Amino acid sequence: MRLSDRNNVYIVNNTTSILSVCPVCDYLARDFKDLESIQKEKACCECTVNFKYLDLESWNRGARPEKSIARSKIILHVGEIKNEQA
Repeated sequence: MRLSDRNNVYIVNNTTSILSVCPVCDYLARDFKDLESIQKEKACCECTVNFKYLDLESWNRGARPEKSIARSKIILHVGEIKNEQA
């Protein structure tokens, strides 16, 4: 694994790989909190808040929303710009 710090590159050996993409929305983790949430909850922070805590029983049974539904919730919070023509 390579890490960079401005002009230096560090090679780290014997590290375990971690999942950095949310299995629910399929977006890349935005920060360290997202990485922690993906490892612990199997979903990024947004998906955990938007889906796990709203229906905990279903979540614990393994129910997950479709990717399009998960992304539609996140778009509302992130403020992703749609390509709209004037």
